[in-house]
Amino acid sequence: MTPGQHFVVFGTEATALRFRALGYSCRDTIQVCFPGPKVLLGFLFRTPLEAESLTANILQHGQGGLHIDPCRIPTGDGGASPAAQRRAASRASQNAPISGRRAAESNELGRMERRGSAATYMAERSSEMLGRWPPNVLLVHSRTCQSAACVQGCPVRALGLEAAFFPKFQDFDGVMAWLQTLLA
Repeated sequence: MTPGQHFVVFGTEATALRFRALGYSCRDTIQVCFPGPKVLLGFLFRTPLEAESLTANILQHGQGGLHIDPCRIPTGDGGASPAAQRRAASRASQNAPISGRRAAESNELGRMERRGSAATYMAERSSEMLGRWPPNVLLVHSRTCQSAACVQGCPVRALGLEAAFFPKFQDFDGVMAWLQTLLA
């Protein structure tokens, strides 16, 4: 595999530990919810980088990043994502939620350490207008669902209005196509 290449492995936590022991970096987890209820756990891994930085690795090997924007979830109302709304409010009030905590203090408090400046936080990010960050939960309709209504036991129906926050697929092939877009 190419340095920095991402791939998804479906399995258990033990599966993930075996891949980590082989030197692959676990970047995220994905839950695929099927009718039943059945859940398939996926692990997003990246092969070790060969270059000194992610940018250098992408320039050298064409691998390392994820295609986030095509996989964003539209907000439904055509408006800005919640993150974009928070940044806009911070710009309007000139008050960013950035603390000056150092790592040790943050760990003690159970909070994140400072991750940049207020100006960086408040900067507008046009990609956030495309929708929410890609989710970790993917929903698969029951095979007997109709476009007008979901059947009993369908995870989309079970979540009701909350299902709007997650991508929905008719079958597992749709899930795999979405993952290929993310990893392309």
